[in-house]
Amino acid sequence: ANAESPFKAVTGDGECPSGYGLATPQEARADQQNACQVLGTWYIARLAGGGSMDGPGYKCKIRDKDDRNLGHSLCKKEAKPQCFWMENYSGNFKWVPAETIYHRMLTKQECFELDSCDGGLGKSSGGCYKWATSPDAPRIKW
Repeated sequence: ANAESPFKAVTGDGECPSGYGLATPQEARADQQNACQVLGTWYIARLAGGGSMDGPGYKCKIRDKDDRNLGHSLCKKEAKPQCFWMENYSGNFKWVPAETIYHRMLTKQECFELDSCDGGLGKSSGGCYKWATSPDAPRIKW
């Protein structure tokens, strides 16, 4: 399996280790090859919302609903939120990780103190910062 895969197969129906959550059928479909690679040949693994995904022996089929008791679960690494800064030098005004300018990960508190756009404390004199799981993800409330 690909070491970079966000997916992980776990024994037990609906159980995921810390830092992981059940993959949704949508996530499994969007990245079907990676999701299927981590499953054993004949696994049928639980997905979020009561769905399931078959291993490669069953052609990686994905179901939105599966009432059977299953032996495994398909888990996906949960994205950790981080601080993003809206860059103002390219002319595109896009969100970039704040660590690209600070060269370290900022805490949520630091991010909040710097933000001048959405209820933060404005220490950056006008910079927009957000706490989110990805550049495109909605901001998590301060």
